[in-house]
Amino acid sequence: MKSMGLFDDFSTVQKVNAYLEQFFASENSITEAEWYESLPTDNERMEMIKLLKSLYKSSDNDDFCHPSVMDDYSNLTKSCTITLFKDTYCIVHERNTSRRYWGYVVIARNNGTKRNLHHSASHFQSDGDVCNESAAIFERTNSKTLVINGANRYAVKSGAKNQCQNKTFLADAAHNTETMYQTFNQAIYQLKKHFNTISFGAEIPHAESHCNLSGTTNVFGRYVNGVPEANVCYQSANKTQEPAMFVHIEQKRRVRDDWNLWTQIITEIF
Repeated sequence: MKSMGLFDDFSTVQKVNAYLEQFFASENSITEAEWYESLPTDNERMEMIKLLKSLYKSSDNDDFCHPSVMDDYSNLTKSCTITLFKDTYCIVHERNTSRRYWGYVVIARNNGTKRNLHHSASHFQSDGDVCNESAAIFERTNSKTLVINGANRYAVKSGAKNQCQNKTFLADAAHNTETMYQTFNQAIYQLKKHFNTISFGAEIPHAESHCNLSGTTNVFGRYVNGVPEANVCYQSANKTQEPAMFVHIEQKRRVRDDWNLWTQIITEIF
């Protein structure tokens, strides 16, 4: 099947990301009311989980990422669609007019995957160019899945805090369970677990006091490292738990901008 559609003019996943970023919520760009309106409904979450499962299971099939797949998801089709890119990547993304600020998911065909790794970036703009970085490294390392969040953590004009972890901002997807970003990540984690292909990180040394590698306050990191979904807002992950599966990375700018370095590190470790 030939790649066709919205992203035909782009040569890499990173360039697709750069295009999609123009529809994300930047700093101080939306009101609290707009933020709450943009959050996924329970029905949208359930359909998204089913959609990702369907795409993940069909990644060996000829009809992988065919537009007709969306016919079964009446709630999601108002805001989302899927696009096959380079005959390898199925991109689940918002329609340009929807303004839900969910971000997007990429699932690679199995024959385009060398590493069953999952990459994600929660902090659009506020942590620098991490979304473009993640998209580039995902493709260069031939990884399986990518999730990018669609809102700056400071997107809401009022500076309101979120109820999950009330010292963090409302749109901070690393600390808020109400976002579709959290649903994306949890769904993919469960798929990898179910299909016995889980590899969210190397078996890493447990966090020392000066270098916390496990992201023990990150709500998705907590979920991956064994905290029940209902408790991720307030219960820390156990630093002594084996194995530590979620790698939280903080970067200085010169390292963040060196995509070749990160590509080399990942390909050597995995």
